[in-house]
Amino acid sequence: MRLMRVNPDEVCVTMKRSSLTNPVLWGGCTILIGIIGLCGWTMGSRFLVTIIPKSITMAPVSAFLFIILGICICLTRWAESEQDYAILYDILLIPPVIIGIWILYNSHSEFPLTFSWNSFPYNQIFLVAPESQMSLMSAVLFPALSIGVFINHYLSRHGSLIFLGIMACSVIFIIGYIFGYPFFYETNMKPISFLSTLGFFISAFGFWISRKM
Repeated sequence: MRLMRVNPDEVCVTMKRSSLTNPVLWGGCTILIGIIGLCGWTMGSRFLVTIIPKSITMAPVSAFLFIILGICICLTRWAESEQDYAILYDILLIPPVIIGIWILYNSHSEFPLTFSWNSFPYNQIFLVAPESQMSLMSAVLFPALSIGVFINHYLSRHGSLIFLGIMACSVIFIIGYIFGYPFFYETNMKPISFLSTLGFFISAFGFWISRKM
């Protein structure tokens, strides 16, 4: 019997690829982003809820929803094979949809999410902006992400297109922050925070990579 020789370099590359495609890694990163946001509000640290100086703050409810989505990503493997985990998985996808739609519904009624930016420099925006409220863009992306997971899981693989779209939107917003000109920054619409943008990219990538496996 001839023994096969194993190349240590190939083993290392395989292990690295396996770890990078592990949903638990990306789910953990998503949970961490949510925890950072909640800790920032709890400790009164503006740095933790903005990360970069010109960013608006992440809303507490957004941080909470990222923790929920991170748990969903971590449960992806078990949800596909065990019924109990599948039920929990589906239940956790409901809050992002309900809260996102509720925010959109109330954005033009008794809880407006708009304000004027013109009279304030970026370092004073946090004094006048509705800091604790979710941005309209986040209110759209949270339901879109959950619906994409549902479509991808139960109907077809076309849900992956939603994940790729959310990742593309996140990259656009990140580029805007990198160049110091976030989108919707000079309009009366509250822009999505930098930390939330990272959260949407990582969570969308986590759901996408978990379904590619």
